[in-house]
Amino acid sequence: RGELSFREEECRFLDASVHAEGLQARSLDILESVQEGIAAVDREWRLTFLNRQAARVLGAERESVLGRPIWEQFP
Repeated sequence: RGELSFREEECRFLDASVHAEGLQARSLDILESVQEGIAAVDREWRLTFLNRQAARVLGAERESVLGRPIWEQFP
């Protein structure tokens, strides 16, 4: 059985020359390729991201839990 940890962070880019689209695509590729379960929540604790490993560990289908409060999905 795997474990997940949740952490809320606010990230900002100081360099406006960073192209968000390319960075976002590369970031998603990296997050999907790691062996750890990664989940992200917004300020209202709604799931905004779940990589494949996190979905497997939680036994959840991403499409059914994304956008919903984490406490409703995993009380």
